[in-house]
Amino acid sequence: MNYMIKGIQALKESVFLGIIIYIVIFVLLYLFKKRRTISWNYMFEGIFCIYCVTLLNLTGIFTLSYSLNGPFNYNLLPFIGSSIVPILLNFALFCPLGFLLPLVFRSCRGNWKKVAIISGLISFLIELLQLFGGRYAEMEDFLINTLGGFSGYIVCTAICERKTNRRKAVVSIVTLCLTLALCLAGGTAAADKARDIASDADLRYHAAHLENHLDTTDVQ
Repeated sequence: MNYMIKGIQALKESVFLGIIIYIVIFVLLYLFKKRRTISWNYMFEGIFCIYCVTLLNLTGIFTLSYSLNGPFNYNLLPFIGSSIVPILLNFALFCPLGFLLPLVFRSCRGNWKKVAIISGLISFLIELLQLFGGRYAEMEDFLINTLGGFSGYIVCTAICERKTNRRKAVVSIVTLCLTLALCLAGGTAAADKARDIASDADLRYHAAHLENHLDTTDVQ
């Protein structure tokens, strides 16, 4: 519930700034004669601007205190000690990005690779900024964010193709669900294996430490 309240609050704070940014962009495009008509499709551009501001707001990019001197906190081992709620939130955070990209940019339509790359780059930049901002940068967030962006693209494509190619749309959604299920199962298995390895290593360390302590006691 706290996550939902935080998300709604961030959205409220970002709507005005997102609209202002879009108005400025629209006016500039109009002045440079890049755009002379009004279309309902431009609504998605406005939503995209609001989403981008909300994304930066939620990830703390606007409020972090950046430093090149550290300390740098990061975790390159994904899915170790993770709970399902942060994973789902990170996934949901980037779904709108993948959904909106093909609606706003024509070059992203029918190009899932470009959408996945853009989602990955944005997630990487956010994690990098968080690293220099004193927060945790995690490989897990990067992977889940990228998967979320890709999933949003699949959903958008399926919705757009539901009338022209209903069968393909259904197959896309089913394939996405199976892929997500496999990723979740694989991530859970990998996390359990890594946790067992870490636990065994910890036990061996304490056993060796205890043995050294006993040897030292015997010598004395």
